[in-house]
Amino acid sequence: MFGVRVAFFSTGTGWSKGYVYKSNEKYKIGDIVVVPTGTFYSVGRVTGCKEGYVFKDDIQYKNVIQKVEV
Repeated sequence: MFGVRVAFFSTGTGWSKGYVYKSNEKYKIGDIVVVPTGTFYSVGRVTGCKEGYVFKDDIQYKNVIQKVEV
């Protein structure tokens, strides 16, 4: 299992901090991915990916949906 750190872009404020998602696939820094956020989905940029990531028990992590080819 991989821990994938994803950041989101907002006009005016720039890139957000990274949020961790789960994935069975390895992603490269800079990959664009679709992830669930709130009640819908968002597109973000991968800022890190670590195999064997130690997920915290008190957080319910969501999964990366897919990579977007750009």
